[in-house]
Parts: sequence; structure tokens; C-alpha cells
Amino acid sequence: MLRHTFGTQLVNAGAQITTVQALLGHKRLNTTMVYAHVHDKTVMDDYLRAMEQIEGVQTAISPPKPIPETAFVLLDKLGQEGLNNEQ
Repeated sequence: MLRHTFGTQLVNAGAQITTVQALLGHKRLNTTMVYAHVHDKTVMDDYLRAMEQIEGVQTAISPPKPIPETAFVLLDKLGQEGLNNEQ
């Protein structure tokens, strides 16, 4: 349980998955993915941050913004199918 909590907290605090892999001592990234569970809020924050960069908007994410409908579709898909190695 401690290893799962450690990996999950690191990923959701913004640590690179490869950093978590090294800290947990895993040779394969697939093993690390078992220990690191990405929360929906982390997925949404990453999505919004990336979209701001793509659109060239350099504003903070702090103020709440309406969530695009496509983001909910993405979260629904993630919840149904889970993540694979490419995602």
C-alpha cells in the first residue's frame, strides 16, 4: 500500500513517470504504471495546461474556467478503457 500511495502521490504532484519509475526501482515502465494511479483532476489540469500552450494563451490556470465538453468525453473514455502505454 505504501508503494502505491507513494507512486500515486508523486504522479499527481507533477513528478515525471520516469522519475517515479527510478524512485520505485522499476526496470520496466509497465510495472510503475501499476503503482501510479493518475487522478481525473490531474488529467484535466494537464489537458487544460496543454491547451493553453497550444492556443498561445499564457494565463494561469488558477481561476476556474468552464470545462470544454470534449474534456468530459475524454474522461469518460479514460474511465471505461483505462490508459495504455502510449497514453
